[in-house]
Amino acid sequence: MKIEIPGELRKFSDVPAGTFFRNARSKDFGFCVSLEGNSAAIIFPQKGSHRLQVGGLPTDVVCYPDAILRAASFEFLSDGEMALGAVIRTAGGNSYMRVADGGLGHFRTFDFQTGLYVQLADDAFRILYADWKIGTLVDGKFVQMFY
Repeated sequence: MKIEIPGELRKFSDVPAGTFFRNARSKDFGFCVSLEGNSAAIIFPQKGSHRLQVGGLPTDVVCYPDAILRAASFEFLSDGEMALGAVIRTAGGNSYMRVADGGLGHFRTFDFQTGLYVQLADDAFRILYADWKIGTLVDGKFVQMFY
């Protein structure tokens, strides 16, 4: 018999940076990141804006090591457009998550592959996607878990 379960129950402290997870209690999704050597998370709440959270992180989570993040459309933001919360940023062949951190206009950027905080040059050519979803493959088809 073969059993396929897309997630693994873990303590947040055991989730590696660069992994998507879901809070076992609140059902909010998140992305585990490392900020200056400390565990943190980008939280995608069911209601409200996406946010960077350091401290007060969930204890029990379901992590999704094989989750897929997919741009929901081919539309992207122009240079002058801003989006609240989190956006996907592609630059130099890599993908990043840019998330608001504190005050208006203050953002932090994290590498998707490593979950590490990075500083990208403001003038680097980039594309920002504000519309995206997280899912997994079931029988070769994308199944959405969060949008």
